[in-house]
Amino acid sequence: MRIVKDPFLQFLAIGALIFVVYSFSKSSERRDAEKRIEIDGPTQDWIYSNFEKQFRRRPSRLEMGSLIQAFIEHEVKYREALAIGLDERDTIVRRRMMQKFDFLFGNAAADMAPGDGILQAWYAANSDEFALPATVSFTHLWFSPDSRGSAAAADAEAAREALRAGEERRGDLFPFDVAFDTATRAEVRNVMGPEFTQKVFEAPINEWSGPFESGLGHHVVRVTQKSLRESRPFAEVRDAVLQRWRDTESERILAEMVARLKAGYDVVIDEAAIAQFDYAPDPP
Repeated sequence: MRIVKDPFLQFLAIGALIFVVYSFSKSSERRDAEKRIEIDGPTQDWIYSNFEKQFRRRPSRLEMGSLIQAFIEHEVKYREALAIGLDERDTIVRRRMMQKFDFLFGNAAADMAPGDGILQAWYAANSDEFALPATVSFTHLWFSPDSRGSAAAADAEAAREALRAGEERRGDLFPFDVAFDTATRAEVRNVMGPEFTQKVFEAPINEWSGPFESGLGHHVVRVTQKSLRESRPFAEVRDAVLQRWRDTESERILAEMVARLKAGYDVVIDEAAIAQFDYAPDPP
């Protein structure tokens, strides 16, 4: 009985009771808030304007009611999915959230209007991005290993010598209907491969060269025209430079923002765990 009457213990008991009641009331408020879906004015504005943007007209009153009910159903599914942890370690959800983050914060320079002095300096440092690409024009005769077997390379060499001597020669019917007229490196490479592309851009003009080998066979080539990569005047590409400047500036601002946010986290990496995997060799 003395313990029950002890004022100090009574004080502790009353304090504990208050804490339990407060905690329960707060938990109850939180539960009530989690179970409340409020379709307020801003939410209705958002639903209404989304319909207008999508269908380019105003919704009817009946359609608005259906849109609100659909929003409620989506909200219920979303909250219940969060409650049972369906978002945890979900790659698609994580990627979508990161995309929205980049969309919201990754266009900080979209409306910036730097002076021409800034743009010209940036263009001078990145002029290769806007240069006209090198091109080549050529004709070729193709000698197919499928139809000629091991003789294809020798037939190509014989044709080259005959053509240089002014004689006429024919190759096999090339399987692609493509004319290499002022073709870029990428365009030639897509058909003939990288090794052929390198050789044809190095070949002399107006002379039968080769044979050059591609993934299709052997080719005797006559280059008729070549142009070197050519820089373009700033005035000609100003709009493109402005857009690229805005893109790179937005990327820089976003990277700095993420770095600041990252500095606020306590990142712990389990080095023992990361050392246990079987890794491929690092590239040289």
